[in-house]
Amino acid sequence: MIPLLKGEGFCYLIVMRRLLGFYLLIVPIALAEPRLAGLSRLHGDLPQALVGQALLNELHCHRCHDPEEASVPTPDLSEVGSRLHAEGIRARLEHPAITMPDPLHALSEEERAATITSLVHYLSSLRASEEATPLEGDPARGALLRQQVGCTACHGPTNESFRAAHYQPEGLTTFLLDPHQARPAGRMPSLQLTLREAADLTAHLQELRPPAASAPPRGGKGIEAGRLAFERHRCAQCHSQEPIWEATAPSWRSADLESGCLSVTPPAASPRYTLAPWQREALVAALKESASTPARKDDAPERLHTHLAQWNCVACHERDGLGGVMPDHDPQFTSTNLNLGDQARLPPTLTGVGAKLHPSWLRKVLVEGASVRPYMHTRMPVFARGPMETLSESLSQQDAVLEPFPQPQIEEREAREAGHALVGEKGFGCIACHPYKGRSATTLAAVELTSMTARLQKGWFQQYVREPSRFQPLTIMPSYWPNGQSTRPEILGGDPDKQIEALWNYLSRGREARPPQGVRRDPILLHVAEEAVMLRRQYPGVGKRGIGVGYPAGIHLVFDAGQLRLAALWTGEFVDASGAFRGQGSGNVQPRSRQVVSFPTGPAIARLTSPEEAWPDNEAKKAPGFQFQGYDLDAKRRPTFRYQFGDSAFTDGFVDQLSDAGEPTLVRTLTVSQPSAALYLRVAAHASITFTDGQYRIGDQLTLTPSRPGIIQPAADEKSILMIPLSKATLTIVYEITP
Repeated sequence: MIPLLKGEGFCYLIVMRRLLGFYLLIVPIALAEPRLAGLSRLHGDLPQALVGQALLNELHCHRCHDPEEASVPTPDLSEVGSRLHAEGIRARLEHPAITMPDPLHALSEEERAATITSLVHYLSSLRASEEATPLEGDPARGALLRQQVGCTACHGPTNESFRAAHYQPEGLTTFLLDPHQARPAGRMPSLQLTLREAADLTAHLQELRPPAASAPPRGGKGIEAGRLAFERHRCAQCHSQEPIWEATAPSWRSADLESGCLSVTPPAASPRYTLAPWQREALVAALKESASTPARKDDAPERLHTHLAQWNCVACHERDGLGGVMPDHDPQFTSTNLNLGDQARLPPTLTGVGAKLHPSWLRKVLVEGASVRPYMHTRMPVFARGPMETLSESLSQQDAVLEPFPQPQIEEREAREAGHALVGEKGFGCIACHPYKGRSATTLAAVELTSMTARLQKGWFQQYVREPSRFQPLTIMPSYWPNGQSTRPEILGGDPDKQIEALWNYLSRGREARPPQGVRRDPILLHVAEEAVMLRRQYPGVGKRGIGVGYPAGIHLVFDAGQLRLAALWTGEFVDASGAFRGQGSGNVQPRSRQVVSFPTGPAIARLTSPEEAWPDNEAKKAPGFQFQGYDLDAKRRPTFRYQFGDSAFTDGFVDQLSDAGEPTLVRTLTVSQPSAALYLRVAAHASITFTDGQYRIGDQLTLTPSRPGIIQPAADEKSILMIPLSKATLTIVYEITP
């Protein structure tokens, strides 16, 4: 019988062979290498010795061999019992993964099992003094969040590398909020989640891999035995937060590279790393080079590339042809602004970024996760401060600053005024794509204008605006000086140098700059004369199946062709259509009134078994069971809508007229082909509905006069419902809005 024990960190084959005179043989097979995504992906494109130096840090080799040089902190286990449940701790000890070695590899099967059990007891006892109450999350929101914010860039589109099953729910939520507290090295970055987002992500991840049920052991001899085992197997060598440790192994500068930790079968005194051949070769190359030659002076670009791979920046960003989003990850990078193309969803290149960004801003991005692309779902993560400060300095040093053009002869005031004109809609129209203080003339909404000079170096800006496609071949930004000729020759005589200087002058005022022309465009107003005016677009609270109708009498409506209901009424002017015509179909048409009467969402017609039955609460955009069949227009182009519900056909017409007092009213005539006492029309819903002299008063805004009485039904949300049975073929209702 040959049982096979599989795990993320190792795999052993146990062979029982009594007849041959030995009882147990343990042979290592199919060992899984430490998961270091960026280095694993690009190690073949980087100098082997530099990859090895990165691995020395990632595997924490200095902790045992040269502790004075140890600079990368390891996971803090002081509260690990609050973070991981007992079975999660056991799984990590039985199957070490990521960069953790196996310190128990030399033990017999029985000794190993007993030691792991005692360590589980001890580590489970290390708990926070005050433990948070878990916040219940929404796994559906968490699933979307995992795909959007950037988790998949390192963990992949599937769920194989998520170890959420090891965590207690509250522990995982706390960890996701601030990963650096438990793992100060910063290998797992912070994605700047809110508490709600962290709870949603926890719910999703633990739905993917539910945690095993186990109660953390408390008290007893097992804890003391585990503490002693923690010391005996030198776990504290890596998991102590003290700055200096005692060397427990020869200096790696004089170590035997063919034995010890780097050996496939290390001695009992050494921990066992499940290194891949390329990792072992890289470590050997780094150690040999370090022991024989001084540090090279000409490897700065390669060292920078290695650093980018080490921190897996290359999962999202490309630099000098290395890295970038992989094809199977590409669909996970999404945006709220598809009008900008791939620029709106894919992280920017790092090629030349040190010449592009001010060092202060580059540091802010890398150290604090600053971002100017709110339309991009993927978030800039926050890694450990120390390595990111080093990376920021390296990028700034490697990329030569582009010197600004010679200062043209132009007065300050003239430059400021010209820059203001050029940015506006009658100049180069920068405001058409770039918001000013969050406000834009269109729905494109690229990078904020007021942040430009705080981020960009002047020389880079000057060259970029001259030839955007040289820096970003797929950019949608045009060149305003094709062949050296300005598209606005009337401003500053069309001189490109003066116009670029004027742009910089204006933008350098940041949020204090005067708003450019076009930020607030004039509304697109639709007026009603002697005939009704219709506009089929998106309306507030209705969506894209809204039909607005403006009537000559001055009363107007929105009909929802999805839910087959009267959605809104108002008096006065008709609509402002700017949102629809300037938003590429994505904006709302706005009624031109501050007093808009809205009617309840959901189906307006239902079949009930009794008047007491609750009204259906289905608020789908297209009401189930209904079929919109268009409309007919009368001589004044007033529509009568046609639709079907079950086996009943309806016509629903609205005619405007003036009341005796001269106020605009709307007369609705609803006909049904197969009337029934079980068929009802929901006319209104409000906390206050009263009936007097044949009229219903809906709050203080609306009066309804139906051709026959209705039923006022109390509802669970403290609003009453006014519904009228469709027991006859025709129903008329007069709507009058109270001024």
